[in-house]
Amino acid sequence: EPGKYEDLSLTACRAAGAMVARSRFAGLLAPSVTGQGSILVVFPENFGDEDGLELEGMEEADWA
Repeated sequence: EPGKYEDLSLTACRAAGAMVARSRFAGLLAPSVTGQGSILVVFPENFGDEDGLELEGMEEADWA
């Protein structure tokens, strides 16, 4: 449905993401706003050698 999620506030999502990034976690797995599945947000700047992850590509989202 077009516009189904337009009225959702991103404030709580942004605050949670900022908290996770500041906490130096490498990522966040959260339920999708659609109610189907999950989303994975990664913070490459927080990756460490012990994480065993290799970033092959990156796309930044425009949250404005």
